[in-house]
Amino acid sequence: MKNYEFINGGSEIRINRQNTPYPWVNYLTNTQFSVMISQAGGGFAWYKSPEKFRITRYRYNNLPTDTPGFYIYIRESNGDIWCPTFHPMNDAQTERYTVHRAGETRFYAKHGDTDAVLSLYILPNNDTLVWDVALTNNSGAQKDYEIFAYAELSQFDWNSERTFGYYWQHMLRTKYDHDREILFYNFNYAKDDYRRKIAPLVYFASDKPVISFSGDRDAFVGDYRSEANPIALEGEKCKNEEIFSGNPCAVLHIAQGCGAGKTQRCKFFLGVEEGALENYSNAHLKAYQTVDKLRGEGYVDSQKQILDESYERHFSHFKCDIPDKDLERQINVW
Repeated sequence: MKNYEFINGGSEIRINRQNTPYPWVNYLTNTQFSVMISQAGGGFAWYKSPEKFRITRYRYNNLPTDTPGFYIYIRESNGDIWCPTFHPMNDAQTERYTVHRAGETRFYAKHGDTDAVLSLYILPNNDTLVWDVALTNNSGAQKDYEIFAYAELSQFDWNSERTFGYYWQHMLRTKYDHDREILFYNFNYAKDDYRRKIAPLVYFASDKPVISFSGDRDAFVGDYRSEANPIALEGEKCKNEEIFSGNPCAVLHIAQGCGAGKTQRCKFFLGVEEGALENYSNAHLKAYQTVDKLRGEGYVDSQKQILDESYERHFSHFKCDIPDKDLERQINVW
């Protein structure tokens, strides 16, 4: 099998080798909220500026390479735990490949008699990254899955976090709204008036009932462990940690039943609302309103259709036809 191949007329690239020499990233954006996501599931999100408002952490020149990122853990009733992405578990028992296309990255995985597709895309009219998970049960009986979505959160100002992040740990908070089932995060320090005005409120939610959550990276992962073997997955559920200081994360735990031969979808929403330091109540209210829309029947699918149609229009304005077909593809699409 080739390490990679262009598919669907060259508009998509399928990456079969997950441990590429360097991260092979896709760039997702609605011009305000943006994500870089690699073939292995590593990457980070930011709002407006990757220097001033970095939402999730990413460690350069780190071991393991290309971490952390946007992770989905699937726990089956037989005790198996696996991920649709190559990171963080890197297990050989799960078959995987990745597809990058304009506006979306999909991770395809097969573990035993379950197929999984994790699609990541940013909505055009909301500053939200959607984690769209589809599970197909190829067995002859009902299967019950537990799904944990995980991202490590950042202190927004990349340079300050990189140099003095340890000293800024007391300026943050993760808080869970039990009534709305939304995990909130805010970082409470701004270097200047611009950062104070823009600093966003971060929310993490799902379209399924939440069983447990965590806002504490150290509690979820555990001492002297990594995202490859979080201690929380060894228990029945997360311990519902909220923090006022430390290393923040966003974890939601849900359950998904799936009949024999059936496919079931669930979604997670990582997004922001601007102005948390100037008017927290207003940012909070806007987050409620946005999550209500995201959970609404057909809303995300309609937004995804708008996203796909916008890229179709974008690429329709120019088509070259030259003898070198590899170069033609690069000019027309990539």
